[in-house]
Amino acid sequence: MKIELSRDGGSSFSTIIGSTPNTGSVNWTVQAPASAKAIVRVTGLDPSGVSDVSNSVFEIREPSIKLLAPSGGQEFLIGSHQSINWTPDGVTGDVDIELSRNNGGSWELLATVPANNRTFDWLVAGNATSTALVRVKMHSRPEIFGKSNRTFTISKPTLTVTSPTAGSSVAIGRSLAITWSGPVVRVGGGTVDIQLSRNGGATWDTIIVDTLNDGAVSWSLVTAPTTTRAKIRVIWKPNPSVRGDSGQFTIR
Repeated sequence: MKIELSRDGGSSFSTIIGSTPNTGSVNWTVQAPASAKAIVRVTGLDPSGVSDVSNSVFEIREPSIKLLAPSGGQEFLIGSHQSINWTPDGVTGDVDIELSRNNGGSWELLATVPANNRTFDWLVAGNATSTALVRVKMHSRPEIFGKSNRTFTISKPTLTVTSPTAGSSVAIGRSLAITWSGPVVRVGGGTVDIQLSRNGGATWDTIIVDTLNDGAVSWSLVTAPTTTRAKIRVIWKPNPSVRGDSGQFTIR
C-alpha cells in the first residue's frame, strides 16, 4: 500500500510512505508544516489500484507548551520552594526550564527534565528582582516554549520593625503596640517570636511566643524595670536568622 497526505483538503497529495504491507495499519511520524485541512489517502500497489481517503479533514498542529505557573504577579521569597507547572501538547523528549531576572533580557537554566513531568520543584535562589519570568522550552526545538504571562517578584526574606519607634516611650502597666513589615509578612506566613532588650540589645528576653506573622501584636502589659535603652526584636520562626530590631525607646 502507498500512503499519501494532503494538507489542502485533497487538492494535492504527497507520498509519506511509498510502500507498506497491507496489514491494516502503519505508524507515521507526523512532520511539519501544520494544516487545518489534512487528509490521508491509502492506495493499493497491486493491479486493482483500490484507494480510499479520510472521511473528513483532520488537523496537524505544531507542538506547544503552556506555562501554568508562575503566571506572573506573584512574589516569592529566596529560599522558598515553588512549583513550576506546564502542559505539553505534542512535545516529546526533554524541556529546559529557564529563569529571567530582567524581563526576558537574558535567561539562566534551572533544569532539564522530561516534558511529561509537567512540574518542577524550584528552590528559589540568586538575586532579588521585580522583573522575573519563567520559560519552559522544548530542548530539541527551542523555538517552541511557554513562558509567564507577566513578570513576578523574587524577594530577599526580610522584616522591619516599624513600632515602637526610636525615641518613643511607654509606661509600665500599659500596653505596647508592636508592628513589623516586609516580604516575610506579605508572603512568608508562619509565626514570629517577640523579644525585649532593656540594655540596648546586649541581652534579650522572649515576651511573646508563636504569634501570627500578620505584622501586628500587642504586648498587653509592659513590666518593670524602667529603662531608656529598650528595644524590640521580631524573629521569623520558619527561618530564625530573619529578624528585625526596633530603635531604642523608653520604658518609664
